[in-house]
Amino acid sequence: MKEKWFIIRKEGSDVILDSCDKDAAGEIVIPDGVTKIEDYAFDGCEKVASLTIPSSIQAIGTGAFDGCTNLKSIIVDSSNAIYDSRNNCNAIIATATNTLIKGCQNTVIPDDVKSIGDCAFVGCSPLTSINLPNGLEEIGVCAFAGTGLTTIVFPPSLKSIDVNAFGDCLGLTNLNVPYGVTYISRDAFLGCRNLVLIRLPESAMPEGWYFEECPCKIKTYWVEKDGLHNPSAVTGDIVVEDNIKDNAFKNCRKITSVIITDGVAIIGDHAFENCTSLESITIPNSVTRIGAAAFRGCKKLKAIKIPYQVNKISSYILDGCKNLAEIELPQDTEEIGRLAFAGCESLAKIELPESTTTVGMGIFDHCTSLGEITIMNKDIVFSDLLKRKEDYFFGVDVEKITLVVPEDVDRFRLREYIDAFSPKERRVEYWTSE
Repeated sequence: MKEKWFIIRKEGSDVILDSCDKDAAGEIVIPDGVTKIEDYAFDGCEKVASLTIPSSIQAIGTGAFDGCTNLKSIIVDSSNAIYDSRNNCNAIIATATNTLIKGCQNTVIPDDVKSIGDCAFVGCSPLTSINLPNGLEEIGVCAFAGTGLTTIVFPPSLKSIDVNAFGDCLGLTNLNVPYGVTYISRDAFLGCRNLVLIRLPESAMPEGWYFEECPCKIKTYWVEKDGLHNPSAVTGDIVVEDNIKDNAFKNCRKITSVIITDGVAIIGDHAFENCTSLESITIPNSVTRIGAAAFRGCKKLKAIKIPYQVNKISSYILDGCKNLAEIELPQDTEEIGRLAFAGCESLAKIELPESTTTVGMGIFDHCTSLGEITIMNKDIVFSDLLKRKEDYFFGVDVEKITLVVPEDVDRFRLREYIDAFSPKERRVEYWTSE
């Protein structure tokens, strides 16, 4: 039997809408009395603008409306016991399970929907954004595949994202997957070739999903667990808003700049070690501790200002930062650890504050460009720093270094230290404390 656009057949007590003519257009009302809509019945019906589902419908087949890619309106008769379009949401919802099984470009997903069903929005290219309700737990197979989405915010309640859920969503560039997600298909974002950044919890890492060979050709994405970041996952300019744990960004060789926001207090040991592309870092005055080797091996880092609350410069903190030309230490610096500035080949001058009472061995090893050191504490002037040059300036031509020391230093005693430090040429200047 054919009613204008439809081929309808009977099977026992069932009245089944078998298919819809591809020329169907405009407002389509499914005849009252139809009990089932067959799988893919509306395949290719791109001209359909609105659908009305009668109260008699008891079953809707897989992908029944997949071809209706330009739908603007969906209405389910309020007397239907199986499906509804509550709150005029422009969608079909399975009432018993609160699963949205078909949506359109004008859908507003109700707050009580728990699941987006398979192929619910597939091919809906006019859909560029949609709000997912807090309480949503599942996104099904191909749910938003081929849509025009440019942004999507996942609610914290989300638990799973299924196969090809966002396949070929070319407008997506950035995604933040919440920590509550425990399953994500390795093909969830297949074909999203413009997707640049995914923040993905370790708990949801798809089996077989490799950092450099992601099937959706993601250029960069983020995997974080317990404050640690996968070295292949972090790239470019980053902003850090929480205390930084030991090893947090170690070996993240694609980071180019870091801004740490105000309120962060701790940068852990080895936090940015071997971030070999890191060129700049902003550290707020809220930071009170920077751990050992925090920036070791950051060979492109050019300048650093240590915040005033940090009174101990940890060992190896800038070891191997070969392009580092400027180091600004806090005036209250009390201690500088072992090999703190070793290998800073571009460092031309540095000032050790008056509060500094302890310096570790090897702090200037291989600082081959060093031409001036200001030492503001007389005890440090008369310490092993100058007398045992091989222990503090290994690989450095100390005869080229100018020492700036307090004007009231014991100059007779200083001679002994200068002779040990630079026997061929004494280069000393004096500063006056105010």
